[in-house]
Amino acid sequence: MTSDKKRSIGNQFWLRGPVDPRDCLAAYQPLGANGITQSLQNVNSRGPLNAVIGTTPTFSKTLGWTFDGATTYLTVAASGAIASAVPLSMICLFQAEDITGTHALMSIARSTSASHNFTLRAAGATSGDPIGAISSAASAKMATTGTGFSANKWCVGAAVFAGASLRKAYIVSEATRNRSFKHINWGDMGSETSSSTPASLDYTYIGCTHDSSSTTNFLDGSIGACAFYSIALSDLQVMQIALRMLELT
Repeated sequence: MTSDKKRSIGNQFWLRGPVDPRDCLAAYQPLGANGITQSLQNVNSRGPLNAVIGTTPTFSKTLGWTFDGATTYLTVAASGAIASAVPLSMICLFQAEDITGTHALMSIARSTSASHNFTLRAAGATSGDPIGAISSAASAKMATTGTGFSANKWCVGAAVFAGASLRKAYIVSEATRNRSFKHINWGDMGSETSSSTPASLDYTYIGCTHDSSSTTNFLDGSIGACAFYSIALSDLQVMQIALRMLELT
């Protein structure tokens, strides 16, 4: 069992080392926070960019934010995209209630009618229940992992958008943590290379995305920690952050 000291706000050990803090746009760790207000704080030192309640999720120190799969979600800084172009990375410690739904974990999107977004998704409605990294400019281009997530088990998903024609999806699970290798391997990473350039992005979401004029793909499950980066994380950086995130559980 993870100690309260390791989870305590101000002890974000998973943010230290693998990536320069200046490359982290914002990071959140509801696991271990003393109440929902503290859980919304950007725990990276770069700037404010606190999370803002859209529709209030349930909060607990041991599960973080729990979303209902229907209406609950968070935004960042109320409105405005935290980033609007590649390179960009998202990483999230989560557990989903089911492996049948489409769960948007984190997203930067256009809030008007066109379907433009960068999204990290736990794609339970896709065969194999992979993690997906989606770049959508009217049509979605999705990289998917070769292995899937499990219901009600902590897992780390990541999306790296390295350029208009390269996106990668990653999964790091308890099984991965228990293996002895140090790099992404086997089905843990998948890539996709079609050209896609989302435009006019103006909202940042946690727990849902915005697609074709409405918020959608609400997460049915919990988020324990997550972060946005202004760089394309390397395979090794993803693994290092993910393994540290899993130590929170």
